[in-house]
Amino acid sequence: MSPPAPAALPADDPAHGHKRMRERLWHRRGRRPPPGSPPGTLVAPPEPEPAVVRVMTYDRGQFEEWTLAAGDEACPAPPPGQVMWIDVQGLGDLELMRRLGARFGLHALVLADLVHVNQRAKIEAYENHLFVVLRMVHQDDALWTEQLSLILGADFVLTFQERPGDCFDPVRARLRRAQGRLRGAGADYLAYALLDALIDSYFPVLEHQGEMLEEMERDVVEAPAAGHISRGCG
Repeated sequence: MSPPAPAALPADDPAHGHKRMRERLWHRRGRRPPPGSPPGTLVAPPEPEPAVVRVMTYDRGQFEEWTLAAGDEACPAPPPGQVMWIDVQGLGDLELMRRLGARFGLHALVLADLVHVNQRAKIEAYENHLFVVLRMVHQDDALWTEQLSLILGADFVLTFQERPGDCFDPVRARLRRAQGRLRGAGADYLAYALLDALIDSYFPVLEHQGEMLEEMERDVVEAPAAGHISRGCG
């Protein structure tokens, strides 16, 4: 039986930030397979989003885009000379992961890392693909991140996100409109464009965080109060 979640604390309590950290660690413990499980065991993250799969295939003169319906096969092979981008948003369909793994020859450890979403940033080279893990950052009411996994093969790129919503719409627009060199380049250039968009998305968040720190510094200097400490821990 899972332990009960800690009791709620007021947002302005100085211990609030420490509580948030304990909750994150408590939540992540449920994301790994039980001790002694075979390597590559797939365990869906807690409360996973249902998978939405978007597919693009293209070359310099052709472009096609569609969404896979539930129960569809993992994907046909891209036509000769074309690049295929499969973007999986939501990690709740383990059978889909297995089908994609079989279709693209993914290592069992790669499949396990796709759904164990507390991976640190890394890159691993396998026989027929590269596996890259990074964090995608979001800023709304609070700052949070999710795991982005990218797999680069000879003529395909696979991306896996924890939930819908990302920073890749400019790349999608360039593909649809045949802007720049993207449609005439290979899968490696698509991977570069996606990673470049991901890194670019950090800068607005950094600017926002910098403005918040400057505001906090003014408050601490001009009107010291114990509540300012918890603002830095939320």
